[in-house]
Amino acid sequence: MARLVKRAQPRDTGKPAAGVPLPIPAPSRGMNTLDNYLALPPDQARHLENWLPTTGRCTVRPGYSASATINGAAGAGSLLEYRGEAGTTLLVADDMGKILNGSVDPATELASGYSTAPWSYDNLGGYLIAVNGADTPWRYNGSTIAATGITGVTLTTLRTVKKVRTRLWFTANASAKVWYLGPSFVAGSLTEFDLGQIAGGGKCMGVFPWKDYTVFVMSTGEVLIYAGDPATDFSKYGSYKAPPLVAYDAAVEIGGDLVLMTVAGPITLELIAAGLAFDVDSLQGWGKISPSWTADCTTYGANTGWNAAYHNGMAYFNVPTSATEAKQYVNNLNVPGGAWTVYTGFNAGQFAQTAEGLFFSDKSNGRVCKHAGALDDGASVIAIARQGFTYPTQGRTNLQYTLARINYATNGIAHATTHVDVDFQNIEFSSAEVPLSLEGGSGPWDQAWDSAWGADPTTQLRWQKVKGHGKAVAPAVKVRSDASIFDWFSTEVISAPAGMI
Repeated sequence: MARLVKRAQPRDTGKPAAGVPLPIPAPSRGMNTLDNYLALPPDQARHLENWLPTTGRCTVRPGYSASATINGAAGAGSLLEYRGEAGTTLLVADDMGKILNGSVDPATELASGYSTAPWSYDNLGGYLIAVNGADTPWRYNGSTIAATGITGVTLTTLRTVKKVRTRLWFTANASAKVWYLGPSFVAGSLTEFDLGQIAGGGKCMGVFPWKDYTVFVMSTGEVLIYAGDPATDFSKYGSYKAPPLVAYDAAVEIGGDLVLMTVAGPITLELIAAGLAFDVDSLQGWGKISPSWTADCTTYGANTGWNAAYHNGMAYFNVPTSATEAKQYVNNLNVPGGAWTVYTGFNAGQFAQTAEGLFFSDKSNGRVCKHAGALDDGASVIAIARQGFTYPTQGRTNLQYTLARINYATNGIAHATTHVDVDFQNIEFSSAEVPLSLEGGSGPWDQAWDSAWGADPTTQLRWQKVKGHGKAVAPAVKVRSDASIFDWFSTEVISAPAGMI
Protein backbone atom coordinates (compact mmCIF):
# COMPACT_ATOMS: atom_id res chain seq x y z
CA MET A 1 0.00 0.00 0.00
CA ALA A 2 1.40 3.39 -0.93
CA ARG A 3 2.22 5.68 1.97
CA LEU A 4 1.05 9.23 2.15
CA VAL A 5 3.89 11.49 3.20
CA LYS A 6 3.39 14.62 5.26
CA ARG A 7 5.72 16.76 3.22
CA ALA A 8 8.45 18.79 4.85
CA GLN A 9 9.10 22.38 3.82
CA PRO A 10 11.37 22.21 0.77
CA ARG A 11 14.79 23.65 1.21
CA ASP A 12 17.15 24.96 -1.42
CA THR A 13 20.66 23.56 -1.41
CA GLY A 14 22.04 26.41 -3.42
CA LYS A 15 21.14 29.90 -4.50
CA PRO A 16 20.81 30.72 -8.17
CA ALA A 17 23.32 33.05 -9.68
CA ALA A 18 22.19 36.42 -10.92
CA GLY A 19 19.78 35.89 -13.75
CA VAL A 20 16.15 35.44 -14.62
CA PRO A 21 14.35 32.21 -13.58
CA LEU A 22 12.41 30.68 -16.45
CA PRO A 23 9.63 28.31 -15.28
CA ILE A 24 8.77 25.59 -17.80
CA PRO A 25 5.85 23.19 -17.15
CA ALA A 26 6.46 19.44 -17.18
CA PRO A 27 5.37 17.75 -20.46
CA SER A 28 1.94 16.76 -19.13
CA ARG A 29 0.53 16.55 -22.67
CA GLY A 30 2.92 13.74 -23.46
CA MET A 31 5.34 12.80 -26.20
CA ASN A 32 4.99 14.23 -29.70
CA THR A 33 7.31 12.98 -32.44
CA LEU A 34 5.03 14.23 -35.23
CA ASP A 35 5.31 18.00 -35.00
CA ASN A 36 8.43 19.92 -35.88
CA TYR A 37 10.67 20.94 -32.98
CA LEU A 38 9.93 24.56 -33.83
CA ALA A 39 6.20 23.98 -33.28
CA LEU A 40 6.43 21.81 -30.18
CA PRO A 41 5.21 23.54 -27.00
CA PRO A 42 7.14 23.04 -23.76
CA ASP A 43 4.34 20.96 -22.18
CA GLN A 44 5.03 18.28 -24.80
CA ALA A 45 8.15 16.18 -25.09
CA ARG A 46 10.40 15.14 -27.94
CA HIS A 47 11.20 12.05 -25.90
CA LEU A 48 9.38 10.70 -22.85
CA GLU A 49 10.49 7.41 -21.34
CA ASN A 50 9.04 5.79 -18.20
CA TRP A 51 7.18 9.00 -17.35
CA LEU A 52 3.40 8.86 -17.24
CA PRO A 53 2.00 12.23 -18.41
CA THR A 54 -1.18 13.24 -16.63
CA THR A 55 -3.09 16.41 -15.85
CA GLY A 56 -0.70 19.12 -14.64
CA ARG A 57 2.30 16.88 -14.11
CA CYS A 58 4.30 13.82 -15.10
CA THR A 59 4.72 10.94 -12.69
CA VAL A 60 7.28 8.15 -12.73
CA ARG A 61 5.44 5.06 -13.97
CA PRO A 62 4.73 2.13 -11.65
CA GLY A 63 7.18 -0.75 -11.68
CA TYR A 64 6.62 -4.50 -11.73
CA SER A 65 7.31 -7.67 -9.78
CA ALA A 66 6.93 -11.39 -10.46
CA SER A 67 3.55 -12.80 -9.50
CA ALA A 68 4.20 -16.34 -10.77
CA THR A 69 7.33 -18.17 -11.89
CA ILE A 70 7.53 -21.02 -14.40
CA ASN A 71 9.94 -23.76 -13.37
CA GLY A 72 12.52 -24.48 -16.07
CA ALA A 73 11.34 -21.81 -18.54
CA ALA A 74 13.68 -19.16 -19.92
CA GLY A 75 10.86 -17.00 -21.25
CA ALA A 76 7.10 -16.67 -21.52
CA GLY A 77 5.13 -15.56 -24.57
CA SER A 78 1.35 -15.37 -24.75
CA LEU A 79 -0.73 -14.43 -21.72
CA LEU A 80 -4.40 -15.42 -22.01
CA GLU A 81 -7.20 -14.12 -19.80
CA TYR A 82 -9.88 -16.70 -18.99
CA ARG A 83 -13.10 -15.05 -17.82
CA GLY A 84 -15.38 -17.43 -15.95
CA GLU A 85 -18.25 -17.09 -13.53
CA ALA A 86 -15.87 -17.55 -10.58
CA GLY A 87 -13.44 -14.90 -11.79
CA THR A 88 -10.39 -14.57 -14.01
CA THR A 89 -7.53 -17.00 -14.51
CA LEU A 90 -4.33 -16.11 -16.37
CA LEU A 91 -2.97 -18.80 -18.66
CA VAL A 92 0.61 -18.42 -19.86
CA ALA A 93 2.53 -20.10 -22.68
CA ASP A 94 6.24 -20.67 -22.04
CA ASP A 95 9.18 -21.25 -24.38
CA MET A 96 9.04 -25.03 -23.81
CA GLY A 97 5.62 -25.45 -25.43
CA LYS A 98 3.62 -25.67 -22.22
CA ILE A 99 0.37 -23.96 -21.23
CA LEU A 100 0.23 -23.18 -17.52
CA ASN A 101 -2.02 -21.64 -14.91
CA GLY A 102 -0.21 -18.35 -14.28
CA SER A 103 -2.56 -17.20 -11.53
CA VAL A 104 -0.79 -19.40 -8.97
CA ASP A 105 2.85 -19.36 -7.92
CA PRO A 106 4.65 -21.36 -9.13
CA ALA A 107 2.61 -21.70 -12.31
CA THR A 108 1.14 -25.17 -12.71
CA GLU A 109 1.21 -27.07 -16.00
CA LEU A 110 -2.10 -27.66 -17.78
CA ALA A 111 -0.91 -29.03 -21.14
CA SER A 112 2.31 -29.42 -23.16
CA GLY A 113 3.64 -30.32 -26.59
CA TYR A 114 2.83 -27.04 -28.32
CA SER A 115 4.98 -24.72 -30.42
CA THR A 116 5.92 -21.21 -29.28
CA ALA A 117 3.73 -19.47 -31.88
CA PRO A 118 1.65 -16.64 -30.34
CA TRP A 119 -1.86 -17.63 -29.31
CA SER A 120 -5.02 -15.76 -30.29
CA TYR A 121 -7.94 -16.30 -27.94
CA ASP A 122 -11.40 -15.23 -26.83
CA ASN A 123 -14.03 -16.27 -24.29
CA LEU A 124 -17.57 -17.53 -24.87
CA GLY A 125 -19.99 -19.54 -22.76
CA GLY A 126 -17.57 -20.32 -19.94
CA TYR A 127 -14.76 -21.42 -22.28
CA LEU A 128 -11.54 -19.86 -23.50
CA ILE A 129 -10.78 -20.92 -27.08
CA ALA A 130 -7.22 -20.54 -28.41
CA VAL A 131 -5.64 -20.92 -31.88
CA ASN A 132 -2.21 -20.03 -33.28
CA GLY A 133 -1.94 -21.26 -36.88
CA ALA A 134 0.58 -23.95 -35.95
CA ASP A 135 -0.94 -26.21 -33.28
CA THR A 136 -4.27 -27.93 -32.80
CA PRO A 137 -6.66 -25.46 -31.14
CA TRP A 138 -7.77 -26.05 -27.55
CA ARG A 139 -10.28 -24.78 -25.06
CA TYR A 140 -10.17 -24.22 -21.29
CA ASN A 141 -13.16 -24.43 -18.95
CA GLY A 142 -11.60 -23.05 -15.78
CA SER A 143 -9.88 -26.27 -14.76
CA THR A 144 -8.69 -28.33 -17.74
CA ILE A 145 -7.53 -27.95 -21.35
CA ALA A 146 -9.24 -30.12 -23.96
CA ALA A 147 -9.88 -30.35 -27.69
CA THR A 148 -12.27 -27.77 -29.10
CA GLY A 149 -14.64 -30.11 -30.90
CA ILE A 150 -14.46 -27.83 -33.96
CA THR A 151 -14.57 -29.40 -37.44
CA GLY A 152 -14.84 -28.31 -41.05
CA VAL A 153 -11.30 -27.04 -41.72
CA THR A 154 -7.68 -28.07 -41.13
CA LEU A 155 -7.54 -27.01 -37.48
CA THR A 156 -3.81 -26.26 -37.35
CA THR A 157 -4.29 -23.53 -39.98
CA LEU A 158 -6.67 -21.47 -37.81
CA ARG A 159 -4.72 -18.33 -36.93
CA THR A 160 -7.05 -15.96 -35.02
CA VAL A 161 -10.33 -16.23 -33.12
CA LYS A 162 -12.66 -13.44 -32.01
CA LYS A 163 -16.17 -13.25 -30.59
CA VAL A 164 -18.44 -10.92 -32.57
CA ARG A 165 -21.88 -10.57 -31.08
CA THR A 166 -22.70 -14.22 -30.21
CA ARG A 167 -20.49 -15.98 -32.76
CA LEU A 168 -16.85 -17.07 -32.83
CA TRP A 169 -15.05 -16.08 -36.05
CA PHE A 170 -11.74 -17.57 -37.23
CA THR A 171 -9.09 -16.60 -39.76
CA ALA A 172 -6.57 -18.99 -41.28
CA ASN A 173 -2.95 -18.73 -42.34
CA ALA A 174 -2.46 -16.76 -45.57
CA SER A 175 -6.12 -17.02 -46.54
CA ALA A 176 -8.87 -14.64 -47.55
CA LYS A 177 -11.40 -17.12 -46.21
CA VAL A 178 -12.86 -16.82 -42.72
CA TRP A 179 -15.07 -19.22 -40.76
CA TYR A 180 -17.71 -18.93 -38.09
CA LEU A 181 -19.59 -21.15 -35.64
CA GLY A 182 -23.27 -21.14 -34.77
CA PRO A 183 -24.65 -18.53 -32.35
CA SER A 184 -23.21 -19.10 -28.84
CA PHE A 185 -21.50 -22.32 -30.06
CA VAL A 186 -17.97 -23.21 -28.89
CA ALA A 187 -17.85 -26.45 -30.92
CA GLY A 188 -19.30 -27.87 -34.12
CA SER A 189 -18.78 -27.53 -37.86
CA LEU A 190 -17.42 -24.24 -39.18
CA THR A 191 -19.14 -22.34 -41.97
CA GLU A 192 -16.95 -20.65 -44.58
CA PHE A 193 -17.23 -17.01 -45.66
CA ASP A 194 -14.92 -16.22 -48.58
CA LEU A 195 -13.67 -12.63 -48.51
CA GLY A 196 -11.69 -13.34 -51.67
CA GLN A 197 -14.95 -12.83 -53.55
CA ILE A 198 -15.43 -9.39 -51.97
CA ALA A 199 -12.12 -7.80 -51.01
CA GLY A 200 -9.67 -6.30 -53.45
CA GLY A 201 -7.02 -8.90 -52.67
CA GLY A 202 -4.86 -10.02 -49.76
CA LYS A 203 -5.47 -12.29 -46.78
CA CYS A 204 -7.61 -11.64 -43.73
CA MET A 205 -5.52 -10.53 -40.72
CA GLY A 206 -8.34 -10.42 -38.19
CA VAL A 207 -12.07 -10.33 -37.52
CA PHE A 208 -13.22 -7.85 -34.88
CA PRO A 209 -16.38 -6.46 -33.29
CA TRP A 210 -17.17 -2.76 -33.68
CA LYS A 211 -20.39 -1.34 -32.32
CA ASP A 212 -22.97 -3.77 -33.72
CA TYR A 213 -20.91 -4.63 -36.81
CA THR A 214 -18.49 -7.34 -37.93
CA VAL A 215 -15.15 -5.99 -39.17
CA PHE A 216 -12.74 -7.83 -41.49
CA VAL A 217 -9.23 -6.38 -41.91
CA MET A 218 -7.22 -7.48 -44.94
CA SER A 219 -3.44 -7.56 -45.33
CA THR A 220 -3.73 -4.86 -47.99
CA GLY A 221 -5.17 -2.47 -45.38
CA GLU A 222 -8.71 -2.79 -46.74
CA VAL A 223 -11.31 -2.75 -43.95
CA LEU A 224 -14.67 -4.38 -44.69
CA ILE A 225 -17.56 -3.65 -42.33
CA TYR A 226 -20.67 -5.85 -42.32
CA ALA A 227 -24.04 -5.40 -40.64
CA GLY A 228 -26.41 -8.14 -39.54
CA ASP A 229 -25.84 -11.86 -38.97
CA PRO A 230 -24.23 -14.22 -41.52
CA ALA A 231 -27.10 -16.73 -41.19
CA THR A 232 -29.83 -14.22 -42.03
CA ASP A 233 -29.23 -10.64 -43.13
CA PHE A 234 -25.46 -10.17 -43.57
CA SER A 235 -24.75 -7.14 -45.76
CA LYS A 236 -21.75 -4.95 -46.47
CA TYR A 237 -21.93 -1.63 -44.68
CA GLY A 238 -18.79 -0.21 -46.27
CA SER A 239 -15.25 -0.75 -47.50
CA TYR A 240 -12.44 1.56 -46.37
CA LYS A 241 -8.71 1.99 -46.89
CA ALA A 242 -6.13 2.09 -44.08
CA PRO A 243 -2.47 1.23 -43.62
CA PRO A 244 -2.01 -2.56 -43.16
CA LEU A 245 -1.95 -4.17 -39.73
CA VAL A 246 1.52 -4.78 -38.33
CA ALA A 247 0.56 -8.34 -37.32
CA TYR A 248 -2.33 -10.78 -37.17
CA ASP A 249 -4.99 -9.85 -34.59
CA ALA A 250 -3.25 -6.50 -33.89
CA ALA A 251 -6.15 -4.47 -32.53
CA VAL A 252 -7.70 -3.53 -29.20
CA GLU A 253 -11.20 -2.51 -28.13
CA ILE A 254 -11.25 0.80 -26.26
CA GLY A 255 -14.60 1.89 -24.99
CA GLY A 256 -16.97 1.79 -27.92
CA ASP A 257 -14.22 2.01 -30.54
CA LEU A 258 -11.68 -0.34 -32.11
CA VAL A 259 -8.04 0.73 -32.48
CA LEU A 260 -6.03 -0.98 -35.22
CA MET A 261 -2.25 -1.32 -34.84
CA THR A 262 -1.25 -0.36 -38.38
CA VAL A 263 2.23 0.08 -39.80
CA ALA A 264 1.64 3.85 -39.64
CA GLY A 265 0.50 3.86 -36.02
CA PRO A 266 -2.64 3.15 -33.99
CA ILE A 267 -5.78 4.35 -35.80
CA THR A 268 -9.37 4.15 -34.58
CA LEU A 269 -12.05 2.59 -36.74
CA GLU A 270 -14.11 5.76 -36.30
CA LEU A 271 -11.41 7.68 -38.16
CA ILE A 272 -10.98 4.95 -40.77
CA ALA A 273 -14.72 4.92 -41.48
CA ALA A 274 -14.57 8.71 -41.79
CA GLY A 275 -11.94 8.38 -44.53
CA LEU A 276 -9.16 9.94 -42.44
CA ALA A 277 -6.78 6.99 -42.07
CA PHE A 278 -4.09 8.58 -44.25
CA ASP A 279 -4.55 12.15 -43.02
CA VAL A 280 -2.15 12.23 -40.09
CA ASP A 281 -3.19 15.75 -39.12
CA SER A 282 -6.76 14.50 -38.65
CA LEU A 283 -5.90 11.54 -36.44
CA GLN A 284 -6.30 13.68 -33.32
CA GLY A 285 -3.98 12.54 -30.53
CA TRP A 286 -3.43 9.12 -32.08
CA GLY A 287 -1.09 10.52 -34.72
CA LYS A 288 1.38 12.20 -32.37
CA ILE A 289 3.80 9.24 -32.31
CA SER A 290 3.37 8.22 -35.96
CA PRO A 291 6.99 8.88 -37.07
CA SER A 292 8.59 6.95 -34.21
CA TRP A 293 6.03 4.14 -34.52
CA THR A 294 6.67 3.87 -38.26
CA ALA A 295 10.42 3.68 -37.66
CA ASP A 296 9.88 0.89 -35.13
CA CYS A 297 7.70 -1.01 -37.61
CA THR A 298 10.48 -0.80 -40.17
CA THR A 299 13.04 -2.09 -37.66
CA TYR A 300 11.00 -4.57 -35.60
CA GLY A 301 7.95 -5.33 -37.75
CA ALA A 302 9.01 -8.94 -38.39
CA ASN A 303 9.32 -9.73 -34.67
CA THR A 304 6.65 -11.73 -32.88
CA GLY A 305 4.68 -10.03 -30.11
CA TRP A 306 2.87 -6.97 -31.49
CA ASN A 307 -0.29 -6.75 -29.40
CA ALA A 308 -2.26 -4.30 -27.29
CA ALA A 309 -4.27 -4.04 -24.07
CA TYR A 310 -6.53 -1.48 -22.43
CA HIS A 311 -6.61 -1.01 -18.66
CA ASN A 312 -7.93 1.78 -16.43
CA GLY A 313 -8.02 4.36 -19.22
CA MET A 314 -4.54 3.44 -20.50
CA ALA A 315 -3.82 1.90 -23.91
CA TYR A 316 -0.68 -0.27 -23.99
CA PHE A 317 0.85 -1.12 -27.38
CA ASN A 318 3.55 -3.78 -27.13
CA VAL A 319 6.52 -3.48 -29.53
CA PRO A 320 8.84 -6.54 -29.61
CA THR A 321 12.34 -5.15 -30.11
CA SER A 322 13.99 -8.61 -30.07
CA ALA A 323 13.18 -12.22 -29.17
CA THR A 324 13.58 -11.39 -25.47
CA GLU A 325 13.01 -7.63 -25.22
CA ALA A 326 10.14 -5.21 -25.77
CA LYS A 327 9.00 -1.66 -25.21
CA GLN A 328 5.53 -0.15 -25.05
CA TYR A 329 3.88 2.93 -26.47
CA VAL A 330 1.38 3.97 -23.80
CA ASN A 331 -1.45 6.44 -24.35
CA ASN A 332 -3.03 7.91 -21.22
CA LEU A 333 -6.60 8.42 -22.40
CA ASN A 334 -7.60 9.84 -19.03
CA VAL A 335 -6.07 13.08 -20.34
CA PRO A 336 -8.28 14.91 -22.88
CA GLY A 337 -6.92 14.08 -26.32
CA GLY A 338 -4.59 11.46 -24.85
CA ALA A 339 -0.96 11.77 -23.75
CA TRP A 340 1.75 9.48 -25.11
CA THR A 341 4.84 8.05 -23.47
CA VAL A 342 7.19 5.08 -23.94
CA TYR A 343 7.81 2.40 -21.33
CA THR A 344 11.06 0.46 -21.29
CA GLY A 345 12.15 -2.25 -18.87
CA PHE A 346 9.01 -4.36 -19.43
CA ASN A 347 10.11 -7.22 -21.70
CA ALA A 348 6.50 -8.20 -22.21
CA GLY A 349 5.23 -10.91 -24.48
CA GLN A 350 1.58 -10.00 -23.94
CA PHE A 351 -0.54 -8.02 -21.47
CA ALA A 352 -3.72 -9.22 -19.74
CA GLN A 353 -5.71 -8.17 -16.72
CA THR A 354 -7.68 -9.49 -13.78
CA ALA A 355 -9.59 -7.74 -11.02
CA GLU A 356 -6.23 -7.51 -9.25
CA GLY A 357 -4.60 -5.38 -11.95
CA LEU A 358 -2.55 -5.51 -15.15
CA PHE A 359 -0.12 -8.39 -15.78
CA PHE A 360 2.32 -9.37 -18.52
CA SER A 361 4.26 -12.44 -19.57
CA ASP A 362 8.03 -11.95 -19.36
CA LYS A 363 9.90 -12.74 -22.58
CA SER A 364 13.29 -12.54 -20.86
CA ASN A 365 12.32 -14.77 -17.93
CA GLY A 366 9.89 -17.59 -17.33
CA ARG A 367 7.27 -15.81 -15.26
CA VAL A 368 4.15 -13.69 -15.09
CA CYS A 369 4.64 -10.14 -13.76
CA LYS A 370 2.27 -7.62 -12.23
CA HIS A 371 2.52 -3.98 -13.28
CA ALA A 372 2.50 -2.27 -9.87
CA GLY A 373 4.78 -1.04 -7.12
CA ALA A 374 7.69 1.36 -6.91
CA LEU A 375 10.51 -0.79 -8.35
CA ASP A 376 11.29 -2.73 -11.50
CA ASP A 377 11.87 -6.23 -10.14
CA GLY A 378 13.72 -4.69 -7.18
CA ALA A 379 15.60 -2.04 -9.20
CA SER A 380 15.05 1.71 -9.49
CA VAL A 381 12.84 3.04 -12.29
CA ILE A 382 14.81 5.27 -14.69
CA ALA A 383 12.69 8.01 -16.28
CA ILE A 384 14.01 10.30 -19.03
CA ALA A 385 12.46 13.36 -20.67
CA ARG A 386 13.47 15.87 -23.33
CA GLN A 387 10.92 18.66 -23.51
CA GLY A 388 9.89 20.93 -26.34
CA PHE A 389 11.94 24.06 -26.95
CA THR A 390 10.92 27.52 -25.86
CA TYR A 391 12.26 30.97 -26.83
CA PRO A 392 12.57 33.07 -23.63
CA THR A 393 13.19 36.27 -25.64
CA GLN A 394 11.02 35.28 -28.63
CA GLY A 395 14.24 34.52 -30.49
CA ARG A 396 15.54 38.09 -30.38
CA THR A 397 18.71 37.55 -28.31
CA ASN A 398 20.97 34.81 -27.00
CA LEU A 399 20.89 33.79 -23.35
CA GLN A 400 23.40 32.06 -21.13
CA TYR A 401 21.84 29.16 -19.18
CA THR A 402 23.64 28.40 -15.94
CA LEU A 403 21.39 26.54 -13.46
CA ALA A 404 18.33 24.31 -13.55
CA ARG A 405 16.14 22.41 -11.13
CA ILE A 406 12.92 20.41 -11.20
CA ASN A 407 9.94 21.10 -8.96
CA TYR A 408 8.44 17.86 -7.71
CA ALA A 409 6.86 15.93 -4.84
CA THR A 410 7.79 12.42 -3.73
CA ASN A 411 7.27 10.00 -0.89
CA GLY A 412 10.58 8.19 -1.19
CA ILE A 413 14.17 8.17 -2.37
CA ALA A 414 15.03 9.62 -5.79
CA HIS A 415 18.00 11.08 -7.65
CA ALA A 416 18.13 13.28 -10.75
CA THR A 417 20.31 14.72 -13.45
CA THR A 418 19.07 17.92 -15.10
CA HIS A 419 20.56 19.83 -18.01
CA VAL A 420 19.41 21.91 -20.96
CA ASP A 421 19.36 21.27 -24.69
CA VAL A 422 19.96 24.51 -26.58
CA ASP A 423 19.03 25.51 -30.14
CA PHE A 424 17.65 22.07 -31.07
CA GLN A 425 20.78 20.12 -30.15
CA ASN A 426 20.44 17.04 -27.91
CA ILE A 427 23.15 16.82 -25.26
CA GLU A 428 24.03 13.56 -23.54
CA PHE A 429 23.44 13.25 -19.80
CA SER A 430 26.91 13.60 -18.32
CA SER A 431 26.52 15.44 -15.01
CA ALA A 432 26.57 13.51 -11.76
CA GLU A 433 23.12 12.83 -10.36
CA VAL A 434 22.08 14.54 -7.14
CA PRO A 435 19.78 13.23 -4.38
CA LEU A 436 16.32 14.77 -4.40
CA SER A 437 15.10 13.44 -1.06
CA LEU A 438 16.48 12.08 2.17
CA GLU A 439 15.09 8.85 3.54
CA GLY A 440 12.48 8.96 6.26
CA GLY A 441 9.40 7.12 7.45
CA SER A 442 5.70 7.68 7.45
CA GLY A 443 2.47 6.13 8.62
CA PRO A 444 0.39 3.87 6.36
CA TRP A 445 -2.04 5.32 3.83
CA ASP A 446 -5.15 4.44 5.82
CA GLN A 447 -3.78 5.61 9.19
CA ALA A 448 -5.82 8.26 11.03
CA TRP A 449 -4.83 11.85 10.24
CA ASP A 450 -4.11 12.67 13.88
CA SER A 451 -1.85 9.66 14.41
CA ALA A 452 1.90 9.97 14.91
CA TRP A 453 4.08 10.27 11.84
CA GLY A 454 7.54 8.90 11.41
CA ALA A 455 10.44 10.92 10.13
CA ASP A 456 9.33 12.52 6.89
CA PRO A 457 11.37 12.25 3.72
CA THR A 458 12.90 15.67 3.21
CA THR A 459 12.33 17.12 -0.23
CA GLN A 460 15.37 18.89 -1.64
CA LEU A 461 14.91 21.31 -4.52
CA ARG A 462 18.39 20.99 -5.96
CA TRP A 463 19.89 23.47 -8.39
CA GLN A 464 22.28 21.85 -10.83
CA LYS A 465 24.86 23.63 -12.92
CA VAL A 466 24.05 23.58 -16.62
CA LYS A 467 25.84 25.00 -19.60
CA GLY A 468 24.12 26.41 -22.65
CA HIS A 469 24.24 29.47 -24.88
CA GLY A 470 21.59 30.25 -27.45
CA LYS A 471 18.07 31.42 -28.18
CA ALA A 472 15.97 28.26 -27.71
CA VAL A 473 16.13 26.09 -24.61
CA ALA A 474 14.56 22.77 -23.55
CA PRO A 475 15.05 21.02 -20.21
CA ALA A 476 16.29 17.43 -20.23
CA VAL A 477 15.56 15.45 -17.07
CA LYS A 478 16.65 12.02 -15.91
CA VAL A 479 15.28 10.67 -12.62
CA ARG A 480 16.19 7.46 -10.82
CA SER A 481 13.33 6.71 -8.46
CA ASP A 482 12.70 4.19 -5.69
CA ALA A 483 9.52 5.98 -4.63
CA SER A 484 5.96 4.83 -5.12
CA ILE A 485 5.04 8.45 -5.88
CA PHE A 486 7.23 10.85 -7.83
CA ASP A 487 5.41 13.79 -9.42
CA TRP A 488 7.26 16.28 -11.61
CA PHE A 489 5.45 19.60 -12.03
CA SER A 490 7.89 21.96 -13.73
CA THR A 491 11.49 22.86 -14.39
CA GLU A 492 13.16 26.17 -13.65
CA VAL A 493 16.10 27.38 -15.70
CA ILE A 494 18.26 30.34 -14.73
CA SER A 495 19.34 32.48 -17.64
CA ALA A 496 21.07 35.81 -18.18
CA PRO A 497 21.58 37.97 -21.27
CA ALA A 498 24.52 36.90 -23.40
CA GLY A 499 26.24 38.19 -26.48
CA MET A 500 27.16 36.41 -29.67
CA ILE A 501 28.76 33.00 -29.38
